[in-house]
Amino acid sequence: SSVVRGIHQLGFGGFYLRGGATTVSNAWSIGSQVFTGQFTGVAMGDFFAGRTGAYRQANPNPLNVEQNFAGAYVQDSWRISDITLSFGVKWNPFIAMSFPGGDIYNFDLDRFYAGTRSTVIPNAPPGFTYPGDAGFAGKSGVNSRYNIWDPRVGFAWDLGGDGRTAVRGSAGIARDFIKMDLHQNTSSVSPFRLTVQQAAISFDNPWAGYGFN
Repeated sequence: SSVVRGIHQLGFGGFYLRGGATTVSNAWSIGSQVFTGQFTGVAMGDFFAGRTGAYRQANPNPLNVEQNFAGAYVQDSWRISDITLSFGVKWNPFIAMSFPGGDIYNFDLDRFYAGTRSTVIPNAPPGFTYPGDAGFAGKSGVNSRYNIWDPRVGFAWDLGGDGRTAVRGSAGIARDFIKMDLHQNTSSVSPFRLTVQQAAISFDNPWAGYGFN
């Protein structure tokens, strides 16, 4: 919206958006076999014999993340003779994303050096924390930041005063957010997902010898 007051044109506005992503990928869950020829001397021979040199399989890797986006701005376009000055500021908070399934983690190098382990997942390597650990930000892993203000300033100079030639300039600070699907890897690591790699196995039972067979 805008309001004109004498030589000032005041503008203001805002927005709110709620975003979310719910996906499932199956990059490794169907299983991957590599035939090397180590059993019959020929890769195709290993295939027909049902012998795999390397086998890899993992859980499906889902992504379930939500995030709120909001902002507001105010600006003033001020005309002084043949020069128009524009000043403004945008409130641009960072509202942290949330993982409803809690499949998120943090790693702190100082905690690693100190040998500090998670109380939620005690057998995780030192330095890692998870939702429920002291100091962990809910199911986000990062804290929201509300005190963010982005200024902008600009000018337009009508050189001849006839609207035919103008010199313009502006500067400001702007921000963006990462794509939500980039968090796919965040939710696809241990202990939330399991990846099994076997060597020299048979098609008959590729999980043989893994421990729960």
